[in-house]
Amino acid sequence: MVALVLAITLGYLTWEISCRRSGVFNPLVVHNGVWIIALVVFASRLIDYDDIQSRSWALLAAGLAGVNIPSFLVSLPDQPLPKEHERKPAHEHRPWPGCTLLIPILFAIGIALYLGAVAGTYGIERLISDPGLVRSTQDSEEFLDSFPLPARLCYFLGPFVFFCYASPKISGVRAPRVVRWSVLFFTLAAMMLSLGRTLPFVALAWAGVASTMGSWHRVSRGQRLKRAVLCAAAALTIFQVLGAQLGKLGTSDLRYQQHVTNRSLQESSLTSLVVYITGSIPAFNNLVTDPSATWAYGRYTAGPLLKVFPVAPEAKEISPFVNVPFPTNSYTYLEPYYRDFGAAGIVVFAVLIGFILVKISDWSSNGGVQLAIASLFIGLSAWGPFVNKYTSSFTWEYLIILILIGRAVRHPVRDVRQSAEGVVFEMKRPASSRVAGREVSATRDHVERPVAFRGSD
Repeated sequence: MVALVLAITLGYLTWEISCRRSGVFNPLVVHNGVWIIALVVFASRLIDYDDIQSRSWALLAAGLAGVNIPSFLVSLPDQPLPKEHERKPAHEHRPWPGCTLLIPILFAIGIALYLGAVAGTYGIERLISDPGLVRSTQDSEEFLDSFPLPARLCYFLGPFVFFCYASPKISGVRAPRVVRWSVLFFTLAAMMLSLGRTLPFVALAWAGVASTMGSWHRVSRGQRLKRAVLCAAAALTIFQVLGAQLGKLGTSDLRYQQHVTNRSLQESSLTSLVVYITGSIPAFNNLVTDPSATWAYGRYTAGPLLKVFPVAPEAKEISPFVNVPFPTNSYTYLEPYYRDFGAAGIVVFAVLIGFILVKISDWSSNGGVQLAIASLFIGLSAWGPFVNKYTSSFTWEYLIILILIGRAVRHPVRDVRQSAEGVVFEMKRPASSRVAGREVSATRDHVERPVAFRGSD
């Protein structure tokens, strides 16, 4: 009953914020939409989970409210929202350097290093004959020693490559359509070699949100819905294909079957999907009701930083399994904040995430890198009912790359020219690029100012 009340409340907040922000993208559509689905499926009692304690529901409600409060306050009637003519990009965008060849080459190197690690640890044939073994032991020291962090960072570039080729109007990738589609299919297939769903899902969510935000005023609601359904269908297909390969569809797993209350679900291949959608809620209940829990004071939230600056022992990215009553290790995206700071961490970081989502949504109106960063963070909010991807290493890898690209395409180049009168002018302009045989600058207007007067010699 509580789950259904929370789902209805989230639905109302989403609708209310969307109406008040008419003509402006609602950054909570993804976050709230996925949470509504998870809560409704959980309320259907298709799986007989352990009872959820009142404290767990209260903390979960506080986290959901915290994310929604900033958007709700910004959308109050007396808060002016940007008009369409005020939200046009302030400048034209150059192609992103390195996205056409360099980053795909690094990703290809990452693929080769990953396959080499698999071949050295298990034998390459195990990817086909025993993928479950490869997947279940990828966090072992033996495998990680053969596939170190720099190699993993190269392999993590898969979603970035997919985004660049799926969003050429943002990244500026210039390639024939057949080449772009070939790169997209190859990238998805290469990411699926990891036998995990995270990288392909991140790629689809990132590109899907960007295509919706970038064309918000140019396409109808029906077209936006069609794109969302297409991305969801692709994600479901990948989920089921990898589930079948790993034997995780749930149809023959007694750990799941004895707790499934619906006979039709027991006989279908969707058991694992339902468990994946709903299992993190009872796992979160186990987390917050554990009397032996101790606070980590930032080790989970700052995990990526501790990999680079090992000033303290880093927390493992793969969480321990708990029984709900069957084993699962996803605790919702609130897990790292609770493990680090308890209930206060849930409230503070939920409000912070909500504030960031609404700010970067408005900031994305500049297009280009800003739109890419906004769509990445909004897309990752789709993992809210499952795990936290904001604290993952690849998220910060993409952010750093995007910041460097942003500086590269907007960094001013000094151009000194001398007039006939001997006045030397300094022209500040962004670095230009040659496209189709002509010079293209990132701004229409240049700023010229006299810096010296050179007399006749």
